[in-house]
Amino acid sequence: MRNIFYSSSYQIITDMNNIAYLYLIAIPPLAICFGIFGSFSMWDKTSFFGHSFSHSLLFPLSLAFLCNTTMPYSILLFTILFAIIFVLGFCIIAKKYSFLYSYDTILIIISFFFLAMSLFISSFYNKKIDIMMYISGDIMFISNLDLILLYLISGLLIIFTFKFYKILLLRIISSELAISSTKNANLLNQFFMVLYGIFIAISIRAIGVLLISATVLMPSIIARLFAKTPLGMIYLSIFLGFIIMNISAVLSLVFNIQFGPITIIIYCILIALCYVISLFTEKI
Repeated sequence: MRNIFYSSSYQIITDMNNIAYLYLIAIPPLAICFGIFGSFSMWDKTSFFGHSFSHSLLFPLSLAFLCNTTMPYSILLFTILFAIIFVLGFCIIAKKYSFLYSYDTILIIISFFFLAMSLFISSFYNKKIDIMMYISGDIMFISNLDLILLYLISGLLIIFTFKFYKILLLRIISSELAISSTKNANLLNQFFMVLYGIFIAISIRAIGVLLISATVLMPSIIARLFAKTPLGMIYLSIFLGFIIMNISAVLSLVFNIQFGPITIIIYCILIALCYVISLFTEKI
């Protein structure tokens, strides 16, 4: 249960209004990033990247707590720096050993190494540390700095995606064709992945380490059933993410339940309904 209620009715209304306002301003940049990152992850078949990286973020969190760095700004700096190093390191390793191992295999090795390191580091804590806000997450946990960074990332992502949209798509179809089109194709892809990593690092307090990868992908999973063009899939993913997260926010406020889990449950129900309807219409 989330401790958002207080003794007097005036305080309850004030607190509920503050949380509702936080949901209202946090959902748009999240929906934009989910729609774009989720669509490209599905096209590029790199859905496992977000899952692996989000779990690896427990390592910088463990380091921050070991150093007694409990300030949100310091922890955010730890995770963002780790995101950049992780993504660039993965790109280098994947490029060098792609002939020997698949991307998923490389991600499993890297992510479980950092997960093991985080568990190892946690044994040296001098006091009990509560990291549940990072494990399960909730939009009510995010700070003003998180919101500013989310809007910066979503704005930069919109500009970058639509400026280099054709190159990014071409690279998914064929890396050779993308390189022949522009020599910076690989560099652009790495920058896109760095943005993805930084976004996950920023939003783990809003969604949580366990659910962030699923929340990124699910709007695109639904949109793929109905969209006829890649750009249409991005637009529909953003729209679905915005609508579903607002529904989840209302349910979260009314029933005092966590935002992340109820969002995933709604997505799963909607995906199941879409597939049932599609199967029924095919038979007709």
